[in-house]
This record gives sequence, C-alpha cells and structure tokens, in this order.
Amino acid sequence: MNSILPFLTSLTLCTAVSAAEPKLDLQLVASGFVSPMICQSIPGGNGALLVGDQPGTAHVLGKDGKVREALFLDLRPKMTALKKGFDERGLLGFAFHPKFTGNRKFYVCYSGKRRASAPADYDHTMVISEFKTKTDDLTTADDASERVLLEIDQAY
Repeated sequence: MNSILPFLTSLTLCTAVSAAEPKLDLQLVASGFVSPMICQSIPGGNGALLVGDQPGTAHVLGKDGKVREALFLDLRPKMTALKKGFDERGLLGFAFHPKFTGNRKFYVCYSGKRRASAPADYDHTMVISEFKTKTDDLTTADDASERVLLEIDQAY
C-alpha cells in the first residue's frame, strides 16, 4: 500500500492541474470467458487474437470481434482439476515462436496432472510444452503435436 500512495498522490495532482478532464471509454470486446489470462495477436492470423482462458482453453477472437466456436487449443484433458473460486493454476502462459509463420511453433505453460514420480503431497506438475498449428491453418493447434520441454512437480 505504501508504494502506491505516491503514485496516487501524483495522479491526483496531475488531474487537478489538467484543464480538461481525461476521458476513459470502455468497450466490451468479447465475453464468455472464465478468467482470461492471455491475449495476443496471432502472427499471420489476419488480425485475429488468441485469448487464453485459465481453465485450459485458447480461443480465436476474429478481427470482427467474434469468438470462433472451434477452440484454438484445449488443454483441459491434460490439466489438473482447478478449484472453484480462486486458483493460481491453469493455462498460465503462451508464446509464439519468433518464426511462427514459417515453423508454426508455439509454447504453452500449464498446470498438468500430478506425475506418478512426484512426492505424494504434491498436487500438480507445471508443464512447458511446444505445439504446432495445423499445416493449413495458423489459427488451429494440432493437439497431437505436443512436445513436453519441461516438467516441474508443484506442491500447490
């Protein structure tokens, strides 16, 4: 709280000095997500955005603002069950390879099911994987292309 106080004070002073009040306009872009964690432009996707939702789904949001019915990626079968309400696990990270339009590779970090080799009191395994999109469509992942790069057992 102490670190935000000087910022709030500065913000108040700047606003008081400003002749015109700043305008803030909000517009709903898409809905129907549980807890969207990621929003990135899909390289070569003609203006489409990728929206990653914490429960393990990645959606394509078209340039027209409509969410495509077919998922980009569905990790739910590979993930640990999330708790109702608040949970820090789920689909947590997403990155496109710098040469994505040529090699179709992207990387995902998610909370996988607990490995058998994990300590008994651990409840999941953090997984970082490489995937590819389908050959003819940069806006649809090939679920079978997963290559696990790193697994780290997690206590909670």
